[in-house]
Amino acid sequence: MLAGWRSFADHYPYGAAEVRALREQAEKSGAAAAVTTAKDAVRLPGWESRLPLYVLDVSLRFTAGAEKVGEMLNSLAARGLP
Repeated sequence: MLAGWRSFADHYPYGAAEVRALREQAEKSGAAAAVTTAKDAVRLPGWESRLPLYVLDVSLRFTAGAEKVGEMLNSLAARGLP
């Protein structure tokens, strides 16, 4: 069961006060653990809690259209576009 949810902008610079607030919110919610992505885990300094912090590795796999996306990316790279 999901006990809570917080969303932040991509590349969000978590401060110590925000990490503390997240930890306290998770502990008060009755959660058994906190979960974050590997990308954000390195941005969460000082996670010291009775709750474990589980880290998800997220990957992308195309189930259709991979060849077309590859062609578009190669085209952009050839033109020197980001």
